[in-house]
Amino acid sequence: MPDIDVSVIIPTLNSADTLEKCLASVSLNHSRYRHEIIVVDAGSTDGTLDIARRYTDKVLNGSPARINRNQGIKEASGDVICFTDSDCIVPVGWIDMMVDGLLRLHRQDNTVAGVGGGNVPPPESTSPPRWSSPGR
Repeated sequence: MPDIDVSVIIPTLNSADTLEKCLASVSLNHSRYRHEIIVVDAGSTDGTLDIARRYTDKVLNGSPARINRNQGIKEASGDVICFTDSDCIVPVGWIDMMVDGLLRLHRQDNTVAGVGGGNVPPPESTSPPRWSSPGR
């Protein structure tokens, strides 16, 4: 296993309908990299926290999304930070795809500090899927 730790940060607010699918997709990702999952909640009142605690011990109290991401970064122990939203399902291999893409691009240009990748909205969502590959 590569010696890189990854922190996956998921900001959320009242996401009981979608969070469990999101967390399952991240926790079952079978990554080559050690990873932790951090959920940063902005004051949910719908059972979101109970769902989050079933998948991770790091559930933080936060505020609006931009602050939640920063709060997650402060608590992260990983060498690499990955974000996804609580209404997304990440594809199999997502963590490896993000880290591998970042490392590959950083070797080519050491000013590269981030990459983006695909995720899929849950089936009941009306949003179209967003797909991209790291470095494209």
